[in-house]
Amino acid sequence: MASFFILFSIFTMAGRPSHQVHQRKISLTSACPPSTQRADKLPSHAPVSGSVVSWLQRLWALRIIRSLRHRHRQGHWHRLDKVIPVPPEAARPDTMVDPSPLEEAVAKPLHINDLTTRLRLGKMFSKSTQLQAKNMHPFWFKAKGPVTPVSISTVLALEDLPALKAMADMWQGSISATIQIENNDGMGSGQTMEGLMRIHHAFEAAPILQQHVDLHIIVQPRGTKRTRLQAGRNLSRLFSRSQYVMHTPIHVLWLPNQAAVANDDTKRQLLDEGDALVVPTFAFPPNRHYQENPIDTFPTTKEEVINWVDEGQMGLGLMDYHWPLNAGPSNYQEWKTSDEPYMLGDFDYHYGPIYITTKENHPWCEERFEDQLPACVYTTYLNGAEFYVLNDVFVVRSGQEPENYLSYAERVLQDAMYKNFRIEQCAFFARQFDQHHLYSTERATHVKLECAKALQHEKIIHH
Repeated sequence: MASFFILFSIFTMAGRPSHQVHQRKISLTSACPPSTQRADKLPSHAPVSGSVVSWLQRLWALRIIRSLRHRHRQGHWHRLDKVIPVPPEAARPDTMVDPSPLEEAVAKPLHINDLTTRLRLGKMFSKSTQLQAKNMHPFWFKAKGPVTPVSISTVLALEDLPALKAMADMWQGSISATIQIENNDGMGSGQTMEGLMRIHHAFEAAPILQQHVDLHIIVQPRGTKRTRLQAGRNLSRLFSRSQYVMHTPIHVLWLPNQAAVANDDTKRQLLDEGDALVVPTFAFPPNRHYQENPIDTFPTTKEEVINWVDEGQMGLGLMDYHWPLNAGPSNYQEWKTSDEPYMLGDFDYHYGPIYITTKENHPWCEERFEDQLPACVYTTYLNGAEFYVLNDVFVVRSGQEPENYLSYAERVLQDAMYKNFRIEQCAFFARQFDQHHLYSTERATHVKLECAKALQHEKIIHH
């Protein structure tokens, strides 16, 4: 009898409008909504037969009921178990269950960790399309080793797996990595499966990856693995299991061990107070013969870096995109002489360094852009974070990687959007601070300074 009432409730729920699904409490139909194309669905004007037998026959013939009958015969009630924790005796179809345990189970609130990943993402991002959730798989590999206080957050493609292994060897700590597989046919296609097997073999052959890397999968359209990175950045940060996150590109020649980053109370206090730590990046000038003569010698200590830069060895310098080497906001001269983290001087909205923040309590990367790391940094700055450049650690890159891989037309369009974004975010954060009575506090200082510069630059206000 209990099974009949469960089937009856499923039948009545299936007839509700689909746009109400995300507004209801978690149920079988919200977790596994029925197909919208059902040839056996009765038209709304069909007369209701007075015969109970004929009505039950029609109910018994519905596709969803046939599927449940099949699972019932095999003893597979896992769909119901995902939504309602049914007692063990209720899983046996030949056992009559007292309704009180079921009622208690339904009344008991579900914890988010009891939900499947897809259902949890569906509830968190109810406005997103189902296609995005189907093409996303967090923790396809989960690291076996302990979680370290600071984790790297990065985005890569299939051909970057050797770079991921090199990063794990140097970092020796937690990495939350999102790998983007290009395929227009989704997660279940043969080409995607080939990519997943390639990842599997790489992890099987590299214990260091198994030890430290949490790997998340995104399947996205062809031609976007190098250009559409904002969503991957957010996903890596969202599923990081560390308290602090270091936003890092996948291609580096050298980076410090995780134990050297945020390794004292002063750094951790800055992060816990909502500030950000910048890891300065040293790189070589662009070289069109780099593929024939890759860089295999580079400094690994601060003293060596200073000697290389001051002597002009191979042109090494402190790199900030949009500025010549040693001329960016990170300020090489101050890094050279500083014996403690120093505050960034004049902030610029094009600034996009490697930086560390807490996982929580900072804005997310704006996904209207394809690949715009400075947008992530800019909103963090407007939200009140001070940026401190670390004096004792650094990263070395080849300098041959462009800021992004967008085409010229895509870059022109994104730059135009970013100018509007600058003023838009000023107005947004100013309004937020005002509504929360924070506009007169120190936290709103960056909004006031940056908005004044933005409005003067666009000639909306005058000096």
